[in-house]
Amino acid sequence: MKRRILGTALLLITPLLAAWAQQAERKTERQPVRRAQPPRFDPAVVRNIFFDDLFATNGPLNGPRPANLAAAAAGAATPQAAGSGAKPAASFAWSKFISAGTIEDEVKQIAGRLNEDVTRPAAFARDGHHKCRVHFSVLAMMFAITSEYDGDVRWKTEAAVARDLFSKTAANCKTNSSATFNAVRRQRDETLQTLLGGSGLQGKGEAASDWSAITDRSPLMTRLQEAAEENLQRWTASASEFEKHLQELPREAELVAAFAIILCKDGMEDADDDEYMGYAKAMQDAALSLVDAVKLKNQSAASKAVGQIRKACGECHSTYQ
Repeated sequence: MKRRILGTALLLITPLLAAWAQQAERKTERQPVRRAQPPRFDPAVVRNIFFDDLFATNGPLNGPRPANLAAAAAGAATPQAAGSGAKPAASFAWSKFISAGTIEDEVKQIAGRLNEDVTRPAAFARDGHHKCRVHFSVLAMMFAITSEYDGDVRWKTEAAVARDLFSKTAANCKTNSSATFNAVRRQRDETLQTLLGGSGLQGKGEAASDWSAITDRSPLMTRLQEAAEENLQRWTASASEFEKHLQELPREAELVAAFAIILCKDGMEDADDDEYMGYAKAMQDAALSLVDAVKLKNQSAASKAVGQIRKACGECHSTYQ
């Protein structure tokens, strides 16, 4: 009796289980996915972009192996410096006119003069600010040259930053206030001493295109007059003086040549006047002749070159002063 009941139950349950399994299978069937159609390209266009056969006779991979493949690969793999947004300073053949040693010596000499001329606010207010304007104008000039120098020279990395700092300080020295005195002393004790001590400066400078924004003509003329009318004339006046100053003479002469170039730079006063540029060129040529005369230890030729420098300066001053 029990077996009959169990058999009957199985007969009733089996169709229900089969129907349930079929329904579950239909639910789990993967639904079709709609996909985008593959792109179609114009063969004529694709032919100009891709190669049909890389190893064909006229293909890109056919031909002799490059002679220096490793060097070419290394060069191609060298990345550009990231974040180099500052424009590098344009190079100029300054080494033909002024040596790296002369630039460094002039910077050191100015540092010594600043120690003498920046002492007390009262002295600064009286005439010290005029002297400091000359000092910082020449410093700005030296570091402007350094930023464009075409050879190895000290402070080249920091030159553009130093140029701008010293240029601003020189402009501030038109006034004799206590605030200017403190700013000058800070530039002397911090910026200049940092450079002389071998440390770098923070910040980046741009290439200079207008030299009149770097320095004025008037303070440069003061230093130029010292070189031509005082130092060079005295050092070549006699054989004994000439022999005594064989080391200083080339430095002063190179400074004169550099001054002559800068006075004719774009933006400088009267730089677009042909007669003015002629005087500057005559001064530059005479300064280079003086350097050559000193190398040959020819006091007579050196004295003649100094005379030509002073003549160009005098004629220029009588016309443009």
